[in-house]
Amino acid sequence: MGGRKFFLTDTYSDMELITSEAVRLAVRMQPQPGGNGLSHSGQHFSASEGNTASGLLISNQGGNFQWENNASGQAWTLKSTYFLIDRNRVAHRASRRAFMTVFARGKRDVVRYLREHRVDFANASDLQQLLHFCNNLPSR
Repeated sequence: MGGRKFFLTDTYSDMELITSEAVRLAVRMQPQPGGNGLSHSGQHFSASEGNTASGLLISNQGGNFQWENNASGQAWTLKSTYFLIDRNRVAHRASRRAFMTVFARGKRDVVRYLREHRVDFANASDLQQLLHFCNNLPSR
């Protein structure tokens, strides 16, 4: 698929691999209703015919891709969830705890890095920098 690589798990479905180091970073993107936050059961649908303009709005706000089909009036966003794929091909949701678990031998260095840098675990760039640091820790 155009040079993109994917990783399939039973638990988290498919994810796109972002990095190719020993421990890898992957992202899973899922559509979710945006806007007013109504659940599917709270939405109202009509089968009647009318003069509704069909249009499509696409935007990228705050790192989340968003689209809206004006015919239905429902806005959707793509929620990005990041995962670490360890050397045993096990997926861990990206968090402080996951980094401590996967890089247990370098825990002291990881704690120092996290203390010195404000890592946003929902930001791909922050996670790539942290993962690059962790993958380059000396083996003990």
